[in-house]
Amino acid sequence: MNQSVYIVAGITLVIAGTPVVQAQAKSAIATVQSQSSSTVPSNIDSLSRQIGAVEVERSILLSKFSSGTPVIQKLDQRYAGLLIQLKQFQPSRYLMMASSAAQAALSEKIGTLEVERAIELTRFRADTPVIKAFDQQLLSLVTRLKQLQPKQYRSIAASATQRALQAKIADLRTVYRQEAQRLIPSAPSQRSLQAQISTLNQRLAEIRKSV
Repeated sequence: MNQSVYIVAGITLVIAGTPVVQAQAKSAIATVQSQSSSTVPSNIDSLSRQIGAVEVERSILLSKFSSGTPVIQKLDQRYAGLLIQLKQFQPSRYLMMASSAAQAALSEKIGTLEVERAIELTRFRADTPVIKAFDQQLLSLVTRLKQLQPKQYRSIAASATQRALQAKIADLRTVYRQEAQRLIPSAPSQRSLQAQISTLNQRLAEIRKSV
Protein backbone atom coordinates (compact mmCIF):
# COMPACT_ATOMS: atom_id res chain seq x y z
CA MET A 1 0.00 0.00 0.00
CA ASN A 2 1.30 3.46 -0.85
CA GLN A 3 2.37 5.70 1.99
CA SER A 4 3.19 9.40 2.19
CA VAL A 5 4.79 11.34 5.03
CA TYR A 6 3.72 14.88 6.00
CA ILE A 7 4.80 17.19 8.80
CA VAL A 8 2.04 19.35 10.30
CA ALA A 9 2.79 21.73 13.16
CA GLY A 10 5.87 19.72 14.04
CA ILE A 11 3.98 16.40 14.03
CA THR A 12 4.92 13.69 11.54
CA LEU A 13 1.93 12.03 9.86
CA VAL A 14 2.08 8.91 7.74
CA ILE A 15 -0.85 8.64 5.31
CA ALA A 16 -1.51 5.25 3.72
CA GLY A 17 -4.04 4.37 1.05
CA THR A 18 -4.87 4.72 -2.59
CA PRO A 19 -3.71 7.73 -4.62
CA VAL A 20 -7.21 9.22 -4.28
CA VAL A 21 -7.17 8.88 -0.50
CA GLN A 22 -3.69 10.37 -0.31
CA ALA A 23 -4.71 13.28 -2.54
CA GLN A 24 -7.66 14.03 -0.26
CA ALA A 25 -5.45 13.83 2.81
CA LYS A 26 -2.85 16.09 1.20
CA SER A 27 -5.54 18.67 0.40
CA ALA A 28 -6.84 18.61 3.98
CA ILE A 29 -3.33 18.96 5.41
CA ALA A 30 -2.59 21.89 3.09
CA THR A 31 -5.73 23.61 4.34
CA VAL A 32 -4.69 23.14 7.98
CA GLN A 33 -1.18 24.43 7.25
CA SER A 34 -2.57 27.47 5.44
CA GLN A 35 -4.94 28.30 8.28
CA SER A 36 -2.19 27.82 10.84
CA SER A 37 0.25 30.11 9.01
CA SER A 38 -2.40 32.77 8.43
CA THR A 39 -3.16 33.04 12.13
CA VAL A 40 0.44 33.89 13.03
CA PRO A 41 0.33 37.56 11.90
CA SER A 42 -3.02 38.12 13.59
CA ASN A 43 -1.71 36.56 16.81
CA ILE A 44 1.36 38.77 16.70
CA ASP A 45 -0.75 41.88 16.07
CA SER A 46 -3.07 40.95 18.94
CA LEU A 47 -0.17 40.39 21.34
CA SER A 48 1.46 43.65 20.27
CA ARG A 49 -1.75 45.59 20.91
CA GLN A 50 -2.13 43.98 24.32
CA ILE A 51 1.46 44.77 25.23
CA GLY A 52 0.94 48.39 24.23
CA ALA A 53 -2.28 48.58 26.25
CA VAL A 54 -0.57 47.18 29.35
CA GLU A 55 2.27 49.69 28.99
CA VAL A 56 -0.21 52.57 28.82
CA GLU A 57 -2.31 51.31 31.72
CA ARG A 58 0.77 50.71 33.85
CA SER A 59 2.20 54.16 33.16
CA ILE A 60 -1.07 55.88 34.02
CA LEU A 61 -1.45 53.91 37.23
CA LEU A 62 2.12 54.81 38.20
CA SER A 63 0.97 58.41 38.36
CA LYS A 64 -1.03 57.33 41.44
CA PHE A 65 0.60 54.15 42.77
CA SER A 66 4.13 52.93 43.44
CA SER A 67 5.63 50.05 41.49
CA GLY A 68 5.36 47.70 44.47
CA THR A 69 1.59 47.89 44.81
CA PRO A 70 -0.52 44.82 43.89
CA VAL A 71 -2.23 46.56 40.96
CA ILE A 72 1.14 47.30 39.31
CA GLN A 73 2.54 43.86 40.11
CA LYS A 74 -0.49 42.27 38.48
CA LEU A 75 0.15 44.24 35.30
CA ASP A 76 3.82 43.24 35.40
CA GLN A 77 2.82 39.57 35.54
CA ARG A 78 0.44 40.02 32.64
CA TYR A 79 3.15 41.80 30.64
CA ALA A 80 5.59 38.97 31.30
CA GLY A 81 3.04 36.44 30.09
CA LEU A 82 2.44 38.40 26.89
CA LEU A 83 6.18 38.56 26.25
CA ILE A 84 6.47 34.79 26.61
CA GLN A 85 3.69 34.33 24.06
CA LEU A 86 5.24 36.82 21.64
CA LYS A 87 8.61 35.10 21.97
CA GLN A 88 7.04 31.87 20.73
CA PHE A 89 6.17 33.59 17.43
CA GLN A 90 9.24 35.82 17.14
CA PRO A 91 12.12 34.32 19.18
CA SER A 92 14.76 36.74 17.89
CA ARG A 93 12.68 39.91 17.57
CA TYR A 94 10.12 39.79 20.36
CA LEU A 95 11.83 42.37 22.58
CA MET A 96 12.18 44.86 19.73
CA MET A 97 8.56 44.27 18.70
CA ALA A 98 7.35 44.75 22.28
CA SER A 99 9.28 48.00 22.54
CA SER A 100 7.87 49.24 19.23
CA ALA A 101 4.32 48.37 20.30
CA ALA A 102 4.81 50.17 23.61
CA GLN A 103 6.17 53.30 21.94
CA ALA A 104 3.24 53.46 19.53
CA ALA A 105 0.66 52.99 22.27
CA LEU A 106 2.31 55.45 24.65
CA SER A 107 2.69 58.19 22.05
CA GLU A 108 -0.90 57.74 20.89
CA LYS A 109 -2.16 58.03 24.46
CA ILE A 110 -0.04 61.12 25.02
CA GLY A 111 -1.70 62.75 22.02
CA THR A 112 -5.16 61.77 23.23
CA LEU A 113 -4.58 63.17 26.72
CA GLU A 114 -3.11 66.38 25.33
CA VAL A 115 -6.32 66.93 23.38
CA GLU A 116 -8.52 66.17 26.38
CA ARG A 117 -6.43 68.44 28.60
CA ALA A 118 -6.64 71.33 26.16
CA ILE A 119 -10.41 71.00 25.95
CA GLU A 120 -10.76 70.85 29.73
CA LEU A 121 -8.74 74.07 29.97
CA THR A 122 -11.74 75.86 28.48
CA ARG A 123 -13.59 75.01 31.72
CA PHE A 124 -10.91 74.67 34.40
CA ARG A 125 -7.78 76.57 35.42
CA ALA A 126 -4.37 74.95 35.10
CA ASP A 127 -4.03 74.63 38.88
CA THR A 128 -7.26 72.68 39.42
CA PRO A 129 -7.24 68.95 40.32
CA VAL A 130 -8.73 67.99 36.94
CA ILE A 131 -5.86 69.51 34.98
CA LYS A 132 -3.24 68.38 37.48
CA ALA A 133 -4.44 64.80 37.03
CA PHE A 134 -3.83 65.14 33.29
CA ASP A 135 -0.37 66.57 33.96
CA GLN A 136 0.56 63.66 36.22
CA GLN A 137 -0.61 61.08 33.72
CA LEU A 138 1.21 62.80 30.85
CA LEU A 139 4.39 63.01 32.89
CA SER A 140 4.23 59.30 33.66
CA LEU A 141 3.60 58.38 30.02
CA VAL A 142 6.44 60.59 28.80
CA THR A 143 8.76 59.15 31.45
CA ARG A 144 8.11 55.63 30.20
CA LEU A 145 8.55 56.72 26.59
CA LYS A 146 11.87 58.28 27.56
CA GLN A 147 13.01 54.94 29.01
CA LEU A 148 12.30 53.29 25.67
CA GLN A 149 13.61 56.11 23.47
CA PRO A 150 16.05 58.26 25.49
CA LYS A 151 17.12 60.39 22.51
CA GLN A 152 13.94 60.68 20.49
CA TYR A 153 11.13 60.62 23.04
CA ARG A 154 10.46 64.36 22.76
CA SER A 155 10.04 64.30 18.99
CA ILE A 156 7.94 61.11 19.14
CA ALA A 157 5.60 62.60 21.73
CA ALA A 158 5.44 65.93 19.89
CA SER A 159 4.59 64.30 16.56
CA ALA A 160 1.82 62.23 18.12
CA THR A 161 0.45 65.27 19.92
CA GLN A 162 0.45 67.39 16.78
CA ARG A 163 -1.43 64.72 14.85
CA ALA A 164 -4.03 64.37 17.61
CA LEU A 165 -4.50 68.13 17.96
CA GLN A 166 -4.81 68.70 14.22
CA ALA A 167 -7.34 65.89 13.88
CA LYS A 168 -9.47 67.25 16.73
CA ILE A 169 -9.31 70.80 15.41
CA ALA A 170 -10.47 69.59 12.00
CA ASP A 171 -13.34 67.64 13.58
CA LEU A 172 -14.51 70.58 15.68
CA ARG A 173 -14.33 72.97 12.74
CA THR A 174 -16.53 70.61 10.75
CA VAL A 175 -19.06 70.50 13.57
CA TYR A 176 -18.95 74.29 13.90
CA ARG A 177 -19.63 74.80 10.18
CA GLN A 178 -22.51 72.34 10.24
CA GLU A 179 -24.06 73.96 13.29
CA ALA A 180 -23.57 77.43 11.81
CA GLN A 181 -26.36 76.64 9.36
CA ARG A 182 -28.91 76.76 12.17
CA LEU A 183 -27.18 78.64 15.01
CA ILE A 184 -25.78 82.13 15.36
CA PRO A 185 -22.10 82.50 16.36
CA SER A 186 -23.08 83.74 19.83
CA ALA A 187 -25.04 80.58 20.60
CA PRO A 188 -23.60 78.86 23.72
CA SER A 189 -22.67 75.66 21.88
CA GLN A 190 -20.95 77.60 19.09
CA ARG A 191 -19.05 79.74 21.57
CA SER A 192 -17.95 76.57 23.34
CA LEU A 193 -16.67 75.13 20.07
CA GLN A 194 -14.83 78.35 19.29
CA ALA A 195 -13.17 78.27 22.71
CA GLN A 196 -12.10 74.65 22.29
CA ILE A 197 -10.69 75.25 18.82
CA SER A 198 -8.79 78.28 20.10
CA THR A 199 -7.29 76.38 23.03
CA LEU A 200 -6.32 73.45 20.82
CA ASN A 201 -4.65 75.81 18.34
CA GLN A 202 -2.79 77.47 21.17
CA ARG A 203 -1.47 74.14 22.38
CA LEU A 204 -0.56 73.15 18.84
CA ALA A 205 1.50 76.32 18.47
CA GLU A 206 3.29 75.55 21.75
CA ILE A 207 4.15 72.04 20.62
CA ARG A 208 5.50 73.28 17.28
CA LYS A 209 7.75 75.77 19.02
CA SER A 210 9.12 73.10 21.35
CA VAL A 211 10.20 70.76 18.54
